[in-house]
Order: sequence, then C-alpha cells, then structure tokens
Amino acid sequence: MKDRSEILRSVTAAVKASRLAKLASKSLSIGACARCCLRILGCTDFNLYPDEEEVLLSCLEEVMEVKQSQKGVCGLCLGILQSAGDPATVATLIDGYKQAGYEVEDCILNVSVPTNVRIRQAAFTYFAQDELDSAEASDLLSAVVELKEAVKWVLGYRLEEDGKLPFKASSAFVVSAQFGHAETEKEGRELVGHSGPPSKKGKSHQQKGGSNKGPSQHEVARVLSQLDRADLEKHTCIPPQVCSTPPNITISCEHKPIYIRGAYQKFSRMLSQSPWSVGGVQMTASSIQDEITTPMKELLHAKEASLTAAGREDVDVRMLGDGRPFVIEIRDPKTPLPLKDAASVPQLEADINRRSDDVSVSGLAIASSSIYEEMKEMEERKTKMYRCVVWTSRACSKQEVEALSDLKDIELAQWTPLRVLHRRTLLNRPRTVHSLH
Repeated sequence: MKDRSEILRSVTAAVKASRLAKLASKSLSIGACARCCLRILGCTDFNLYPDEEEVLLSCLEEVMEVKQSQKGVCGLCLGILQSAGDPATVATLIDGYKQAGYEVEDCILNVSVPTNVRIRQAAFTYFAQDELDSAEASDLLSAVVELKEAVKWVLGYRLEEDGKLPFKASSAFVVSAQFGHAETEKEGRELVGHSGPPSKKGKSHQQKGGSNKGPSQHEVARVLSQLDRADLEKHTCIPPQVCSTPPNITISCEHKPIYIRGAYQKFSRMLSQSPWSVGGVQMTASSIQDEITTPMKELLHAKEASLTAAGREDVDVRMLGDGRPFVIEIRDPKTPLPLKDAASVPQLEADINRRSDDVSVSGLAIASSSIYEEMKEMEERKTKMYRCVVWTSRACSKQEVEALSDLKDIELAQWTPLRVLHRRTLLNRPRTVHSLH
C-alpha cells in the first residue's frame, strides 16, 4: 500500500478536478463511505480505490474540510464497496478461488450486487438533485463511477496482490463475487409488492433464484421507473441512511468452455456417435464422443465434454475417407494450461488414437465458439461419398451396371427415415446423387 502522503495527493487531485466535490462532501457528512465519495467525485484512478478505507476517509475529510458525522455501514453501497478491501472480504475471495482448485494464469471478475442497491441509487439521485442545479444534475451525475466497476478495482487488486492471480480485462477464467444484504432485503420486496403483481420476467427470476430472495433487478427497475419521489420515500430514506449490518459475499469460479475441432474416422460397426441408452440400458459399450473426450477431460480435469459433428452415421456404419468434421466443447476445465503449449494438441491427438482401436482423429486444433456457425455452413454445402453393397432382385448385366456410371445429378425425394423419425420431423427432403461408380 502507498503511504498516506501519496494517497493525500491523489485525493486532493480528485477533489480539485471534480464538479461534484460539493455533493461528495455532503454525502460524506451523512455517512457515505470514502470509496463511494470517490465514485461521486467521478474519480477513475483505479489505483486509489484499493487503499485502506480509513486512510481514504481521513484524507477526504482533510481535503474537503468535513467530518463523517454518521458512522456505520454505508447506505449508498450497503457496505459492499466500503468493505471490499477488508481482511474478511479478501480472505473469502482468496479462499473461494484457491479452494475451487483451478490452475490458471489470470482472470476476469464478475460482481453481482443486490437489487436493494438500485433502490438506494434512486434515493441518492433525488438527494443529488436537491444539492445540485437541477438543470445540470443529469449531466453531472453521469460522471459518477458505477458501483460494480469500483468494486472490481478493489477486489481485482487484492486478488492479484494476495492471491497471485492477475486481474485482466479479458480472460477465459471468471471469478464471480455475489453480494447480498439481508438488512435491506425488505425494501425490494415491499417496493415491488406495493406496485402490484410481478411481471412474468420477474416471476421467472424468482423461481430460478429459489429462496434467495426477492424481486429481480428487472422488476425493481420497472417499478422504480413508475414511482415519484413521494412513493419512493414510503420504502426508503432520501438521502440513503447508514445501515447497521455489513453485506455478505459468496465466491464462485468457472472457466469458459474450450473448443477443439478436428475430424474423426470410425472403424467399428458397433459404436454410436453419442452415448446411447434405451430405458436406462446402455446400448453400446462406448461411443465416439466417449472415445474422443475421455483423454481430453483427463488432461484438462473437466467433468463434462460434448461432441457436435457435421452429421452422423448409423451405429453399424463406418466413417472412412478424410473423416467427419466435429467440435468438442470442454466445459469448465480446471487445468487448461497444458493447451498453452504448442505441442500439446498433437500429443493429445496421438493419445486419443493410441487409446482407441475404433476411432481415429486428425487435424485437432483449438477453435472458438464461432466454429458452430462454420459447421452449419459446411453442412449445407457438403457432399458425401458412400460405399455400400447393393442387392437386386435379378441379375444385372455388365452393360447395365456400366450404364449407371453415365448417370449424373440424379434428383431424389427422400422422406425422413423411419429410424430417426422419433427425433426428426416427417418431411420430404430433396437429395442429389451426383455420380455412381
């Protein structure tokens, strides 16, 4: 951390540069935390926010010549930003990441705040309009830093400093911090309940969120847009008042999917493309998906992976030639770093081919989610080559067989095959046989 004199210089610069210094000073005097005052000032010096709350507070009081007369949990951020750098919050953050067991190089942060924050923000807006020239209020308030952004600056710094995990603007690994504040939950419930029955979207959010509570962000925003100041003051105070209890925080981690493309050949006539069971009974000992994804899941410590191919063949049909294009989606890999090594993908391909006698893969490469669109386009323009044994009810002469080779671009109308009718619509689809050999 920086020494106080350095912090004081940064705070002084932020106050002098802001057109909202008067509003920040008034907010501080009625209990807003130091970091929220920095937000109100429009301070975008993200290196300032991680400094200790007490030091920031003393510097702001000195520069703005005002004292924080009401002590407690900040009523504007509900203590979320105020406590973001506290040892207990930092310990929960670091422990949550480390206990998840990922081996990664960097991360991005997702921050979720309770709906009650939106209500407090609405109350603060009315308070700000009282303190500012109403004609300029809207324009001036647009400079206030968003709460979640400021929280990311604090947590991201602590994650990098204490957890040795760099916080980046872009990363495949996501650390999510979900905040709650039980003391003010009733504000959201009463607000939405007062406005009448919730919308379908609000209901859906409540069902998915289970018991955790209350209306969705969408529902609260909808109700707030319909309320005037007098109605809002029935549910919360203007300006926002300090709280008595701190927020709670829950940490979860997830790695975005990894996509690997390639092509497979299938040599067995007893192998389905994906796991196949009927009535809970496994119909084949394995599947193409299992043969390809098992080594991938072992390497990357992932629980789930799925195969999407450009079409499929029947269980008892082989797939030869150049193979069938496919993409594997590996979900939430714990150890994605092996794929950083350029030699790892060829090694993975060799491992799959060594372990399976029924399936061979080629051309493995890291892909992005856009590969699905590419495969869809490929499906629409691809041609296939079939090799099969044809039975006829009578013997055919050599001349008749040779005559088939002269036929080109034979147009057929194919009804949906009975074997797939249970999962596909009954349609008459045009097909073209380009040539016979």
